[in-house]
Amino acid sequence: MIVVRVVQTGDVDALVALAHETGPGLTTFKPDRDALAARVERARRTMEGQAAPHEEGYFFVMEDTATGDVAGVCGIETAVGLEQPFYNYRVSTVVHASQDLGIWTKMRALNISHDLTGYAEVCSLFLSPRYRTSGVGGLLSRSRFMFIAQFPERFPQRICAV
Repeated sequence: MIVVRVVQTGDVDALVALAHETGPGLTTFKPDRDALAARVERARRTMEGQAAPHEEGYFFVMEDTATGDVAGVCGIETAVGLEQPFYNYRVSTVVHASQDLGIWTKMRALNISHDLTGYAEVCSLFLSPRYRTSGVGGLLSRSRFMFIAQFPERFPQRICAV
């Protein structure tokens, strides 16, 4: 059976092994034992109501109970940008015009922003390639939203995925 549950202290070694499968693109789930142990501890403190609002973060594992393997992970940051800046980009339109010359140009531009500060962020979604053909990826992804729906008082009104 496949279950999604809150991470536990005993999962750290399995998390390190799973993180080695990610490659360079997933910056929130690196194969760094100390960082992963700290993240597990932060998730424990959050679940127990001991974390300050700017420290809160949830971390979940997908476990194959038949083998005991950790098949995947996902997380929720409860309020981004409160402890350190959270940068995002906004697409805008810039128009340059000259009435004298009768010309104008319109182009799209990226503007750095802090618009998402304070939002909850769904993050750190990774499923081992060994489990990607079994149809459980959707469960892993949606489990974060099911958790938020179950405990709405723990989260702000707005959620982002970056």
